[in-house]
Amino acid sequence: MQEASSDLNIAWRELIYLLLIALAISLGILIAFRYIVSYVIYIVLSGSVVVSIGGTIYLWFAWYQENKAVKTGKIHVDDSSVTPYLIYAILMTIVAVVTILVVLVMRKRIALVVQLFREAGKAVYSMPALLLQPIYTYLLIGLSFVAWAYCVLWIESAGELYKNRKNHLHYKKDAVLVTARWYNLFLYFVMAEFYLGCQHIVVAGAVARWFFTRDKKRLSLPVTRSTCCLLRFHLGTVAFGAMIIGIVRLLRAIVAFIQNRLKGYDNNCVHGILWCCQGCIWCFECCLKFLTRNAYIETAIYGCSFCTGGKKSISCTL
Repeated sequence: MQEASSDLNIAWRELIYLLLIALAISLGILIAFRYIVSYVIYIVLSGSVVVSIGGTIYLWFAWYQENKAVKTGKIHVDDSSVTPYLIYAILMTIVAVVTILVVLVMRKRIALVVQLFREAGKAVYSMPALLLQPIYTYLLIGLSFVAWAYCVLWIESAGELYKNRKNHLHYKKDAVLVTARWYNLFLYFVMAEFYLGCQHIVVAGAVARWFFTRDKKRLSLPVTRSTCCLLRFHLGTVAFGAMIIGIVRLLRAIVAFIQNRLKGYDNNCVHGILWCCQGCIWCFECCLKFLTRNAYIETAIYGCSFCTGGKKSISCTL
């Protein structure tokens, strides 16, 4: 905690500059989506291909140079980065091949993507209040983080004080405090996902109302009406989806905690199993977030439950 606060005290100006630069880039992209969306799409696709190919060439060249330095004796094998460069080069090659194949396969649908982004730009310009939704969301998530950190301080400073063999003082936690520690983390995960889910439903409801209204002049406060609809009908849907994702995130945190506790033990088999578990849970979490977000969209449009919206989103995706 002390190191983090000292780092923030030193680099707060740089962080503010980076935030302002990111804000300027975001506003520039919004303006570009409104007027030159087709050029932006082609630039993004071309840039993705060029960056992936360039990264692949650089990593293979770096691996070749490192391997050559090892063979000539300029670098000792133990001090070299031959294996990491080889792994990164192979992974980057796979990414480049997949990117190129996706661009080639989807090239006939670029016009559809351009039209979708053009409509999205029109929606944002018609409803500028949509731009405030992420600000509200992340302010609430930040407040939840502060509440979580406050509870962490209380939990970690509670318990029976004892002195270990190195004469260091620690607080011994009983089962209630250990449970409270994990329950506090679970609540933070659920609240963060709840606020994000509320944002998805508000945005989806407002955009759907804007898109399906033929006479745009008859629209009256679509974002406000979508928010009222969320508060009246869909809070339970969002809470259910947030709880599911929160459980999965808690499982990832538990696996990471076990990995951290087993760092001192030299057991490659156990470490490999834990890494596989971490990767599988992460993939499952990403898929679950994707399906949940689509279920929220279906709920905002049709007013259905979470499970019904999930079924509709899966059928639309497949």
